[in-house]
Amino acid sequence: MKKFSFGLILFLILPAIIILSSPNDPISDETSFTFITEQDEPLDGTLYLQDLSLPIIDGKVLVNNSHIYYLDVSDNQLKLRSDISAEFERNNISLTLNIDLKNNISDQNTISVLIDSKEFEIDTFDQYRFASSTIKYRYEEKCSWVQSNRLEEAISILESETILNFRETSQEPDLYIHCYDYSVETDEGIRLGEGSPRFYESFSKTLINSSINLYARKDAVYCVNYPSTEIHEILHALNFGHLNDSKSILHPGIGGETCSELDKSIIECIETIYSNKKGCRGMKFIIN
Repeated sequence: MKKFSFGLILFLILPAIIILSSPNDPISDETSFTFITEQDEPLDGTLYLQDLSLPIIDGKVLVNNSHIYYLDVSDNQLKLRSDISAEFERNNISLTLNIDLKNNISDQNTISVLIDSKEFEIDTFDQYRFASSTIKYRYEEKCSWVQSNRLEEAISILESETILNFRETSQEPDLYIHCYDYSVETDEGIRLGEGSPRFYESFSKTLINSSINLYARKDAVYCVNYPSTEIHEILHALNFGHLNDSKSILHPGIGGETCSELDKSIIECIETIYSNKKGCRGMKFIIN
């Protein structure tokens, strides 16, 4: 069942193609910026300088040079005050460009920035997946030694056997990891973990973020030599659902007395999804 959907907002940092003309006058003059696509379509947005933001209207913005340059008295040359960037939004995609003027200081007073209109096209996928095959994760609580070691082992196995990479981050993650020091009992027995996508964008089939919960293993029977539960929950976070195959790591009873390792079919399916190809026969997904 669809839980929540964000409008897709992608942020891209791209080099700007700059076309320059006519020499600058002294620092009191102005510089004109023009932003167009390869089809000569003007783009509206915002130009950002140090402590200053200016609206770009009909693809144009005029900036006093005192906001861009300062006079270096040591060599009597104009130098850049700070980085300059511009932000545009089109088709629900926010595009941010860094404008490099380092090689063009004090020589021009008209700067045209050419932007490829393809950058505003939305990538769409055949199956729900994260936008990148490098998945950033963050611990939301302090895990026990056993929990953290088993989880890191699970990540290492997924990195070595699939196309995926994992990177721990202190910023906003793709994967939230929660560890708890208590057990969860159900009618079926002791629950060792849970995992699921949290937010996603339905048009492009992009997972925004997911989470897994790892519970204490007191009085629970579990796999000692292989992190079946942890891999199982990460696969749920990747949108894989349960399989009825008792030999599969995605079987709902995994992690107790059942200690299956990562299935070859799942490894192949992950590669198919993150290569944006069709396939994955026999797989079930949480979000379709």
